[in-house]
Amino acid sequence: MVEDYSGLMSIYSKESPDLLRNAFDSILAQTILPKEFVCVLDGPIGLNLTEVVKWFKSECSNRNIKIVFVKNPVNCGLGISLAEGLRACSYEYIGRFDSDDLNNPERMEVMLNYMNEDKNQDIAVVGSQIAEFSDSPQRLIGRRKVPISFNEVAQKVFLRNPLNHMTVVFRKSIPVCKIKLEI
Repeated sequence: MVEDYSGLMSIYSKESPDLLRNAFDSILAQTILPKEFVCVLDGPIGLNLTEVVKWFKSECSNRNIKIVFVKNPVNCGLGISLAEGLRACSYEYIGRFDSDDLNNPERMEVMLNYMNEDKNQDIAVVGSQIAEFSDSPQRLIGRRKVPISFNEVAQKVFLRNPLNHMTVVFRKSIPVCKIKLEI
């Protein structure tokens, strides 16, 4: 079973401190914790978010999770920030987390176990479905379902992103540009 992975998240100034704290809580509740967590601060984030980040840094230290900060001097956007954060990730497996999402406690364990199966050694990325809510996880407002079979993904990849990006786990050693889709 794979247990070593990097967590990756980008935070920017317009995020809610309460949502960020809840997102961090859900990461710390994973049945398999990251060995390191790369936190991209996408421009100045303000005092309230900084306090939440300091709390998370302390909690990571208490759990022997190495925390790495990547600081953009100005807001560059999610794509650029995650690309910068990816360069700072040390481990082969990288779990993406969003600063306003709650994660099921078994999320990383299930995905890492799947990717580690002998028959799945050529899989570069996995993701999951998501349930959306506005103010309480008990009050769902929708679900974002994405294709689950290889053929369904291959058919949709050129029309829209076939993955919920905030749910993905991927292998760092398999560059996306090297992935070949056969339809």
